[in-house]
Amino acid sequence: MLELYLVPKQGNAGGRVFPHSGHLGVTSVVIQGSAITKLPRECDPLQVKAVSLRVRCTEYRTLKGGHDHLLWEQSQVLHSPTPGQEYVDLGDWQTSFKMSIPVDAALQARSSMCIREYKVVWRMELVIDHKPIPYVGNSMTKAFALDLLNHRTPTLSPISPPTARVVGADVYATELFLNAPHGAYGPTDTFTVALQARPIDAATTVKKVTVVLERTIESTEARLSRDSFKDPSPSRSSTPSPPNKISSLFRRSTSPRPPLQRIPSDPSMHQSEPDPSHLSVVRDKISEVTCTDVIPGNGGNHWCAMSISLPRRKGKWDIGETHHSELVSISYQLRATIVVKHARRSQSKMLVCPPVPVIVTSVSIAERADAVASADASVTKEKKRHRSSRRGLYMHEGNIDISEPMLGGHKRRTGRSKSPSSHASPIIHAITGVATDVKPILLPPDHPGQSQSISFVFPSPPPHESAPYINVLPPIQSFHSMSSSQLPSPPASRSGVDVDTPDLWRQFQATGRRISATTSEEDEVLPSRSRQKLHAVGDDREAAFQRPSLPSLDALGLGLPYVPDDGRPRSRPRTAPIHSTFSMHKIPPPLSGALSVPDGNLGTRPVTSMARMGSNNSLASAGDDNRFTFAFGAASVEGDNQQ
Repeated sequence: MLELYLVPKQGNAGGRVFPHSGHLGVTSVVIQGSAITKLPRECDPLQVKAVSLRVRCTEYRTLKGGHDHLLWEQSQVLHSPTPGQEYVDLGDWQTSFKMSIPVDAALQARSSMCIREYKVVWRMELVIDHKPIPYVGNSMTKAFALDLLNHRTPTLSPISPPTARVVGADVYATELFLNAPHGAYGPTDTFTVALQARPIDAATTVKKVTVVLERTIESTEARLSRDSFKDPSPSRSSTPSPPNKISSLFRRSTSPRPPLQRIPSDPSMHQSEPDPSHLSVVRDKISEVTCTDVIPGNGGNHWCAMSISLPRRKGKWDIGETHHSELVSISYQLRATIVVKHARRSQSKMLVCPPVPVIVTSVSIAERADAVASADASVTKEKKRHRSSRRGLYMHEGNIDISEPMLGGHKRRTGRSKSPSSHASPIIHAITGVATDVKPILLPPDHPGQSQSISFVFPSPPPHESAPYINVLPPIQSFHSMSSSQLPSPPASRSGVDVDTPDLWRQFQATGRRISATTSEEDEVLPSRSRQKLHAVGDDREAAFQRPSLPSLDALGLGLPYVPDDGRPRSRPRTAPIHSTFSMHKIPPPLSGALSVPDGNLGTRPVTSMARMGSNNSLASAGDDNRFTFAFGAASVEGDNQQ
């Protein structure tokens, strides 16, 4: 015969419970793994009609000889013969499966529980329906249990004030108020019960209060008809036969007796009456708490508050949950018992308060909260995963032109046909390009998943007939025409250049700026994208040599940040300036016009940093105003620079 195996995708199925993911009643419960069959060497392939996976929730009642009822079922066919064939040979075979139990299954099914009189079993079965074999049968089954608990919070009734109940008689008559908690509680949960007792006779006092949490199981027969005994499947329900006169007379002659109530400690409490036509009641004590410190109050009232903790699962036995089915009805009640004593009586009296219902679930409040939080987290994660399908920035309505409103004032439009809109400036035109096979992002959820076309609009270069727009600085005519220059004036915080002073060299030294061919302070302060670029007008490449170079950008007043003079010596630039080339040969720096200084006046090392402004010392060089020097090794070339 075939050997059947069920291997979970995650976890271990070595025990009796098959692993699963999800919480019943809150999220879908997913069961996935592999179904494997192995054929022994001595056996032939088995002729199989179908291989199916089945999940069932069945309730069993052990009272009255045993009854079962199917609450929920779902099946999935894993392997079947091709159309036209009745059987298919099955040997070594393996397939993966994934079955999901929906959330609404908790409305029909119940949590897994095991009580002496009643149990609910979730069962996963791998069933192989094969060709009938004598003395064997026509099916093979491999089954695992599923430990599924309902994490849905049951519906609660509205809060109502406690009802006053009078118990006892004579001088022991007492009015009781039992405040039951409003909510659903599970194993390891704790709730508080408050009791108020007010004896009718002022001489009566309350000595002790005991509160017991009881579980009541009421079992009834499912059906009483001949068809129910003929049906081989007890899980199927049959229609009861219409009553006749004989059965009506029999019912009237045997009227039902009151429900059977036994003490939980009595070992015969779990044995019901053999008559199947009557209601059977079994009560069990779940928890008990006693209070002897009863606080007397004004008006003869006595107060008492107690905390009751529900026990956790002990071995294979559960405390169950509140529910009603076709076989049983399980409920939980709080039953209070008080001991009162009268001042003129030597004996005390025990009074029992009517039961107050309490809703009990199979899981605790913390576990239900964790299940809801896990469901919310999964929904949030799913939304983040599909965030690209939402309406977004620029691709939420199909194909859209992307344009810069500051350039041409375009408006977004949809569709494949694009027509350039009117522009505010005649220089900028629209260039339309199409990008295909782009992953659809920021689209609505119902948008088809085919490739998208996205159009981009970019500014085009100006036409040839229009004059080019070049940001240039006007040429510097002369330092003596600073008033007519188009450049902005220097900041008011610094003193300008006095053109009347003959010692122009000292004046530029007083500005405190470096003259270097390497990285200057302006380049260090300003980023590369904000530096002002100077372009020559036209195509004359020698125009840069026909005018003096800028000795300092600060002298031109380009709005650079002002560096206050703190009296400290200026540091050298990080890279060697151009003047360091001439430090070995006693050659003056290559300055033009009045900025040139003789070798003898500079000393052994040229000045690479300017001095303070306002210095009165000057170097008298009467004949050097109109001369400049370029040094090439040991030779020098002199020329005249006519102003």
